[in-house]
Amino acid sequence: MPDPEVGAPGATLPAVQTWYRGYAANLAISFESSGRIEHALTKGETRQDQVFDMLALVLPTLHTLARRVVILSADGAQSRSFDGALIDRSDWPLLYSTSGTVAVMVESVLTALEVKSALAQEDIQDIFEKTASLHQLRVGFPSASGPVAPVSAFAYECSNLSLTYFDFAAASVERADAAPREICVLNRGILCHADVHPGRIVPAYKADRQSVPTLLMTESDSLLLYVYLLCRWSGGGVTRSDLFRRYSEQLYAGVRAFHLDRDFLEILRSDPGRRARARKSFERKPDRPIGELYRDARERLGLEAA
Repeated sequence: MPDPEVGAPGATLPAVQTWYRGYAANLAISFESSGRIEHALTKGETRQDQVFDMLALVLPTLHTLARRVVILSADGAQSRSFDGALIDRSDWPLLYSTSGTVAVMVESVLTALEVKSALAQEDIQDIFEKTASLHQLRVGFPSASGPVAPVSAFAYECSNLSLTYFDFAAASVERADAAPREICVLNRGILCHADVHPGRIVPAYKADRQSVPTLLMTESDSLLLYVYLLCRWSGGGVTRSDLFRRYSEQLYAGVRAFHLDRDFLEILRSDPGRRARARKSFERKPDRPIGELYRDARERLGLEAA
């Protein structure tokens, strides 16, 4: 079955979309309610647990959803701590467990997870730093080199999604080896990497020279597509996740997507001064369509219309 294509018109709303929009509404209510907690650490952990409680309900049970995770490699190195992780407990033991925190072998981690209350430039930077710390760990025996687990993140809010996408794209092309796999913003969209083909965009497993930082404008269905991506990369393989996709096939065909062109991305990667000038276009008027902001940024840089 082919990968999800973006850009075709949508159709009738299937039941699964209604149910996942209900999950999303419950998360939004719980986020607002937890805002009354004054202790910052308690409030943050409460919001993490709200997300993980929901994911534990719907994700495949083949893998364990652990919370407050420290990841170690055999040479004694540790990554920065993560809010959670999908780990394989069928083949790998825990290194340590106490008071809700676990230490795990890097080989057992399928996806490290981060939860943010709000997503802005400093949060993007924090996610990239944590991803970099994980990707520095050695996997396997000293003579072996294996893939290090990716990082996936979830955010409840984002005051300026267009600007945050710009910051995500700029960081991704500058530090592709430290880029998270995707970031879901509740009821807004998903920041990810995609392979761009004529007429379609296919989400990619990681950032590389071929993939392009992409904004999927999923709006009320961001949670459903986020769960689909977690299943696709971490649980049960492509065949099972594609069967799950068929229960809301019209959604995947109708999602709108936006990405920056490669000439613009190259400027973001190589020229900090021009990158700062382009960012000013995305800072202004966050209610304007992202395409208009992008055209303004290209004009600032003296580039032809995309």
